[in-house]
Amino acid sequence: MTPLPLLGKMVYGELLIAIKDGFSSVFIGNKYGLINKNGELMFESNVVEIPGFSFVRVLFRARNNYGFMDFKGQKCIPAIYKEAMLFKDSLACVNYKGSYGYINVKGYWIIEPCRISRARKENFWGYIDMNGNFLINPVFENVTDFFIN
Repeated sequence: MTPLPLLGKMVYGELLIAIKDGFSSVFIGNKYGLINKNGELMFESNVVEIPGFSFVRVLFRARNNYGFMDFKGQKCIPAIYKEAMLFKDSLACVNYKGSYGYINVKGYWIIEPCRISRARKENFWGYIDMNGNFLINPVFENVTDFFIN
């Protein structure tokens, strides 16, 4: 497939794309793919969405779950996560069965997933696990819930 130049950007079919970090995700004929800065198609896949990529992995969504593939389109970390962030410093924060943890680029847990909630003891707040044990001691005047970002 040959890219068509348009005002310094490229168009594939009806989709105007912008290049980021030398790559861009594109939607071509009901398939998502990745192109390089020269407009060459690196791969195309039958995934639902490619929301982003980092220097090590491409984040994809298949049905309602997220996983990761390499830059050749090979799925190397299965789509088993309800939420997933891009890799940063070789780690990605993921939501597995309602709990958050961190995986490495091979999909192994570096920080096991756990559920934590804020809890008050006397006049201070901290965070507890599912068993009621403080993971972060109650030393704060106010806290909020943790959010993935």
